[in-house]
Amino acid sequence: MLPTLNPNSASPLHNQEVYQRKWFNKKLVEIADLIGIPHFTGYAARHCWASMANEGQIPITAIAQALGHTSVKTTQIYLDELSHAATDLASIRMDELFDLSKKKKPGPKD
Repeated sequence: MLPTLNPNSASPLHNQEVYQRKWFNKKLVEIADLIGIPHFTGYAARHCWASMANEGQIPITAIAQALGHTSVKTTQIYLDELSHAATDLASIRMDELFDLSKKKKPGPKD
C-alpha cells in the first residue's frame, strides 16, 4: 500500500511506475481542487495515512509493511518525524490564535 519508487530501480517497468506516480499525483491535485483543500501528493498521502494508522493504534509492523519499509526502524523514524511536524503545526496554530485574540475587534461605533 502506498509504496514509493526507487529511482535506482533496475526494473524494466520503472518508466511505467514513474508515469503512474505522476498520474496519481495529478489526480490527487484535481480532487483537492474539487473539494477546496490545498494540493497534496502521494508522498503527503503516505504521511497522512501513516499518521492516522499510528493514532489508530495500528501495530508499527503493519504500518511498516503497508509503507513498504524493510525495517521497522525506518517506520519509527518516519512516525517520529510526523509527530514533531504535528507538534510544530499545533504550536504555530496556537500562536496565530493568541495573536488574533489580542487584536481589538471593531465594535458598532468603530
